[in-house]
Amino acid sequence: METKEFKTMFGEVAASRGFVAGGGGWYRVLLMGLFVLALQKSNLGEYFELNLKLFLNQTVPKDAASLKKMTKSMSGDIFRRQPEQYRPAFDLESGINVIERKRLLEVLFDEIVDQIAAGANAPSGLLRLREQGVIFLLPSVEAQLKAG
Repeated sequence: METKEFKTMFGEVAASRGFVAGGGGWYRVLLMGLFVLALQKSNLGEYFELNLKLFLNQTVPKDAASLKKMTKSMSGDIFRRQPEQYRPAFDLESGINVIERKRLLEVLFDEIVDQIAAGANAPSGLLRLREQGVIFLLPSVEAQLKAG
């Protein structure tokens, strides 16, 4: 699969889940902040890593440069990558066909992305996701969430 074709497919799945393209990635405004998805191309092979970033108490920046900085270089208050079982969807040389690749991306959104988005409606939701092992919280972020 070609890079452009993969990015188009990923963008279609993200858009179907309420994400908007911008800053070189996709974003969605949630009650707890700005949820950003960014594909990072590997220098080691023909595959991508998916960076999932939640910026607490942030909205969409007014200027494109700030959004691009958040998407491309900042890690966010909460950061994770796709779990290993979804790697074939991001490996452009994997033997899976287009239909299976898209299905695997949709499952990733069902099981991880949408779950994080739903949990980001309240501090208790994010703390619950940490307890379930869906996300990892730095001590300072956890303290901020517990303080309300």
